[in-house]
Order: sequence, then C-alpha cells, then structure tokens
Amino acid sequence: MGSSKPHDAFRIAKTPKQLQNFARNLEVALERAIKNNGPYNKVSVLAFHWANDEMQVVTLESQLLEIFTEVYGYETESFTIPVAQSTQCLGDKLLEWSKLRRGQGTLRIYVYSGHASHAGTVDHQWFLGGRANARGDLVGPRVDWFVVKHLIEYSEGDACYIFDCCSAGSAALYDGPEVLCASGWGQTAGSNLPFSFTQALIDTLKDLAGETKTLAEIFAIMYRNAYQSQMSASPLHIARRGNPSIALAPLTSRKGESVEPRMTRSQARDHVDHRVLISVHLQEDTPDLQSWSRWLATNLPPVVFGVDVKIESVFRAGSTLVLVTLPLEIWTMLDPRDEAFTFVAHVLSNNILPVLEGRGMPIRPPPGPTSSENMPPGQHYRKSLG
Repeated sequence: MGSSKPHDAFRIAKTPKQLQNFARNLEVALERAIKNNGPYNKVSVLAFHWANDEMQVVTLESQLLEIFTEVYGYETESFTIPVAQSTQCLGDKLLEWSKLRRGQGTLRIYVYSGHASHAGTVDHQWFLGGRANARGDLVGPRVDWFVVKHLIEYSEGDACYIFDCCSAGSAALYDGPEVLCASGWGQTAGSNLPFSFTQALIDTLKDLAGETKTLAEIFAIMYRNAYQSQMSASPLHIARRGNPSIALAPLTSRKGESVEPRMTRSQARDHVDHRVLISVHLQEDTPDLQSWSRWLATNLPPVVFGVDVKIESVFRAGSTLVLVTLPLEIWTMLDPRDEAFTFVAHVLSNNILPVLEGRGMPIRPPPGPTSSENMPPGQHYRKSLG
C-alpha cells in the first residue's frame, strides 16, 4: 500500500554510488533487456489449469499455445490439475515433463491460468486453486506452489513462468526463473477473460508476428498498452538475477532455416509518452543540472544515451539526489536490491516545470508587500470604502 511516509523516509541516508557506476548499471540493464540469449535448440511450453476451473480459462490457454506452436514453432502441452491428490499429481507432472526437456540450449516455459491466494514477498506459502468465493478466498482443492516449484527450478537450461492469477508475482522471486505475470504481490487479477492478462499477451504476440523480443520488452509493451487493453491490473516482470531477459523467437523460419537474432539496440527505444521516474543517490557533489547533462552527453555509453535516459533534476540531500527518467525496459532490469535507486512514479513526460515557468505560469505567486500572505487574517476579504 502506498504511503506519504514510507519506511525510507525515516532513514538518515542511503548508500550513494559514483556517477560512472550508475552509467554502468544503466548499460548492463539495457544489454540484459535486449540481448538475445538464444537461439535455443528446443523450446517447450507446459500450460496447466484446474479440472474444477470456474473461469473457463482453457479457451484462452489454447489460443496462447496455438501461437507458440504456429508462430514460434515451440512444443506445447496442456495439463489439467485433478481435484484429487492435486499436489502429488501436479508435482509428478512438472518433474516428469521437465526431466525430458532439460539440457543446454533449452528453454522451458510454464504457463498457469486460474485462481491463487493472496501472498506477499515474505510469505512461505502460496496456493493455486480452481475456485474462489466472492471475497477471493480459495474454495476446495489447492496446491502450494512453493512446494512443487523446487522440483523444476534447478534443471539444466533456461526456464520462465507466465502466470495469470492473483498475487502472480509470488510465482518466483528475484533469485528464481524470470517471470511475466498478471499482477503483483497481494494484487487481484481480473476474472473477465476478454480483458485479462492472457488476452493482452495473446494480442501482443499476434502484433509482434514472430518478431524477436525479450520478456522485458514484451512486459514494457503490455504495460504501455494496459489502459487501452482495459486490464484490471498492471502486468509485472521479475528478472532473473545476473541474467539477460529471455528472448522469444521462432525456432525456424517458414523455409525451415534457423532464424538469426534480429534484436537491435534501437528496438529498446521507449515511447516518448511513457517512462519511469527514479531517484538516484550519487557521491558527487555537483548539484548543477547543466553540468550533469554535459557529463551525460560526454560519458554515457552510446547504447544508453540513445534510449532517452534523461536527468530531470538534481538536489542536495547529504549525497546528491538525482531524478532520472528512463525506459521501462531498462528500469525492469535494474537490480532491485540496489538501495541507491528508488522508484518514484510512472510518468508520461519529462519535467514540464521549465516549460510552465517559460509561459509565465509559476506554481505559486511570489509574496510581496501587498500580497495576501502579508495581511492579517481576513484582511484580504475587506472592501475599500474609499
């Protein structure tokens, strides 16, 4: 839950970093967001849903698997979780399926659609289920995902999760497989299928038509289009620590030849109307916006400078506090444990204060001897009697 007084507000100071290190962080994040870690020799997709599913998710699940099969050439399979001995059956299926598809040059994609319990980032249990009551509480058989996921996360090869459910961010944490999902921790995902995460993902993949994109890039596209798609919750992306984002690319072309990576750095350019504003604590004590801008133009690597990373403002705050806007693709790949970075907001422009000041539109009129600020209470309401 948001607050005007988060815990960080009562910290004396954060550990700052050097500007050169910040530039390197941006470069690494961008490289990991757009780098193609394939091509894979084999990509397999396992989608699973409940036998007592009340939302009829199997229709969209089938459409998603069809895209993975027809457009990307991936092997796909659907599994129905039974209501009897659910944990054992799902665990056995995940383990057996993963054993046959592990190895170097392989990618395993696990897709879940259904209900899930609410959970936070420190909970030790997170349950999946086929039915829920009006309050969103699971009803009937359920499976603790934290029990079964350990059977598959340490197999050789790459793996990722695509989950459409409530609290979907609980599917994995920063040390686990990469995640693209419908909602964050403790958030509710919509049950209206035409406006669901899966439908938005299907539409996105159809628009891409087999173009190579990483999960970080797909997340950015879906997030920017979330309002247009009328999604009930914002999608979430969780990177895998120290690894590039997994790229979805067709295994073979229509002629049966391997597809070369087509991803370029220019593809990571953000839309001008949607970016992320973060604060950065730096060691350098030069609160001069023009100086920072000149430094950026001279020292930032070209790969970063070309994707609209912009310093919006600079403040003295013990260390130097810098407000920076950057593309979603870079933001989602920054190390979330780095306390020098703090998320501020999703924004739709650069800093517009200079524009407003240029138009003669100050936020607050300057105080003067005749302004109401210097009058006794109620004085400015009196009429002159001449």
